[in-house]
Amino acid sequence: MKWYGNKPLVIHRPDSVFCELTIDEWEQSGLMAVRRVAQSERAGLQEKYGATRDMVHEICSMHAENAAQIIIGEKWHQHDRDATDLIVNPKGPDVGNLQVRQAAGGRNNSLIVRPNDADSAVFLLVLGWHRLYELAGWFRGSEAKHQVYKCAPDPSRPAAWMVPCSKLHPVSTLPGVREELRHRFVTTKVQEMVLSK
Repeated sequence: MKWYGNKPLVIHRPDSVFCELTIDEWEQSGLMAVRRVAQSERAGLQEKYGATRDMVHEICSMHAENAAQIIIGEKWHQHDRDATDLIVNPKGPDVGNLQVRQAAGGRNNSLIVRPNDADSAVFLLVLGWHRLYELAGWFRGSEAKHQVYKCAPDPSRPAAWMVPCSKLHPVSTLPGVREELRHRFVTTKVQEMVLSK
């Protein structure tokens, strides 16, 4: 078994694209998550869908968005320093025209699409934690909203659609994925682990 940090390295799809954040990138997106939470609380924004605000989840989500923008090469809207609201971006896309959805991986490897998500939106599933992220695949909202994917695992929260990563379109079919960064690793060790899958 391969390990990354203190967890087993799980590769969810043979056609996934990987990004290992540098320490600076990892710290930058972590700080941005703290700022986003602080701004949301200052503005009195409530978490949607019955969730409670979870700083670890916010940080992992920002890491995933950072990894996606590195590989996709499109504008990361959370990092728009020209915007007056800077961090809070509750409705717009995260990277380019994509909505980035992060999950920890392992058994939690599905793309979640919610009832108020636009049918035309493109959702990118990014799996991982710490500094290594796996861009696992994508779906349009309309493709996800089928009865076969609908579930309500938590009765305190509204039903949603959970699409297993094995059913998603490969990241390679997304326009704009930069060929030179298709697998972007900081360390040779991680590159050898992932590419020997």
